[in-house]
Parts: sequence; C-alpha cells; structure tokens
Amino acid sequence: MIHTAKFYLKLSNEDINFLENKYWEFISLTSCKIDDVYKEKGIATTFTKIYSNWYMYCTIDFIKLIGKADIKEADYSRVQDKINQYLYDIFQDNKRELILIRLDYRLDVKIETKKDRELIMYLYNKTAEKYKFKRKYNQYDITIYFNSKSIQSKCYDKEAERISKSQPIEKYEEDVLRFEVVLENKHLNYMKRQHNIEKTLKKYFSDTLYKKYMEENLGVLLYEGDYYKIYLAEKIIKESEIKESDKKALRELLVDISKHTVTGAMEITNDKDEKKYSKYKFAKYLRLLGAMKINPILIPKNMKSPSYVKNPFCL
Repeated sequence: MIHTAKFYLKLSNEDINFLENKYWEFISLTSCKIDDVYKEKGIATTFTKIYSNWYMYCTIDFIKLIGKADIKEADYSRVQDKINQYLYDIFQDNKRELILIRLDYRLDVKIETKKDRELIMYLYNKTAEKYKFKRKYNQYDITIYFNSKSIQSKCYDKEAERISKSQPIEKYEEDVLRFEVVLENKHLNYMKRQHNIEKTLKKYFSDTLYKKYMEENLGVLLYEGDYYKIYLAEKIIKESEIKESDKKALRELLVDISKHTVTGAMEITNDKDEKKYSKYKFAKYLRLLGAMKINPILIPKNMKSPSYVKNPFCL
C-alpha cells in the first residue's frame, strides 16, 4: 500500500541548542550522526534553514522500517511505534508530531518473465496522452508517467529500473511491475484546506484512501478489462446482449484505437471535419467494453504473443 513518505518538523531555539549539545555538532551536521543509526533502518534525516528558521526533514522507507514489503492499514501501529522511537531517541521526549509533505502509494505485481512485462508496458504506452490535468511521459519504454502539478502517477518495470541505474535489486523487487501514485505537498495542502484532512500519516495510512487514489489516478488511465487480440474481443462482443449497432461500433473503436492509440482515436474526424466520436459516445463505448472486461487497447494481431493477457492493475 505505502512505500515512502516525507515529513518535517519546525525546530525551536531550545530544540537546536539541545541537539547541538547532544550530538556535539552544529545543527546542520547533526543529521550525519542520526543517519549513522537510522538510515539503514529506513529513515534519512536532514536539517535545513529556511530564512531564519530551522527545520528537520525525514524521509521514511516503510518497507525497511518494519521489514515487510506488503504493507497494509493494519500495520499502522507498528509503523507509528517505530517513528515514535526515532523521535524519542533524537529529542528525548514524546511531544513531536511529524507533518506529512509527500506520500508514495504503491501496488507491486509480480510478472515472471521480462517478455511479459515488456508486452504490458507496450500496451500501456497506447493509453491516452492526457487526462484532465494529467499528461503522459514515457522513459525508455520501462516507465510511463502521468503527471499533474500536485500528483505524480507512474507504472514501471522495477527490476529494469534498478538495472538501468546500476542499483541492487531487492528480493521484493524481482520480476515486479510497480504502480505508484505520489501525493505532493501541494495536494496535501489542498486536502487539508478543502476537505479538512490533516497532514498526518494516520489520516493517509488508509486502505480506502489508497484504493481511491490508485483508481482515480491510474485506473482511469489504464482502463478496465483484460487485453485480447481482435478475434477474441470480437467473440465476446458478438456473444453479448447489447444492440447490434453497438457491437459494430465497439469493433470499429477497437480497430481505431489499435491503429491510432486512444488519443489518436479521439481525434479522428470525418469529411465534415467533425469528430467521429463525441465525448459521450467515447465514454459510452469504454463503459460497454469495461462491462465485458475488455480493455480498449488490443494486442496486435500479428504480434508473436499470447492472444489474451490479464491486466495486472487490479486493486
């Protein structure tokens, strides 16, 4: 559910004096001594001066923190106990509450072969170039980003990413396709201001919020349904109980998306320079396909690949 998060604390003059006396270092250098103890446990600390005020920032890797890859809402107490111990070790009191400024939600799906992961990424590359305030960016065919100013969404081959950066691959990262939604400080501020959701880990350490953010930021872009070659998709459509005119329209849409990608299909015009698919029709046809568990993106019929691939994005 959660991978990493970033927090901050504003420090008082008393805090600074205490830390400098405790660690025998200027405040800007005390993070080195804290990292000697906590970095390998999953917490990296920095001290930064902004104008006349000092702040402590910490980035927490929850997998390292509790030694568990599949983190759920039920793990919150265990996580918070570790954070409380970290803060007590530094400040020798229990009066601190970290303010959340970034949170990474994640879904890891194990796909055994590199070839299968490459096929999934190929299909994901055919998704819409933009959706509402999000725009798609591709990087070396192993990562697809959907970014807005306050939320970053991406799916990528985690093992390939590690290899490209010459970094060691953790056991829980082997053969993994990762889906990630990053909530930036701007979004967290908006949620506090508009919806009264406090910027605390407890508020966002929620299975319900996790599913909401993943679905709203990746699900709508990767679409419902599994992947088929055209003849299998046609068979499912023909056997459905929808109107014959809709069956014909769905096949036509699938072919258009296969030729032009989702964004290209939305821009197709007729001789009168009118769009072939209105927003209403496009949404209707996607809804009908979703009800049949058919993803609108087809596996190319001439590609040497399976005729059916399950969509790994499933919450």
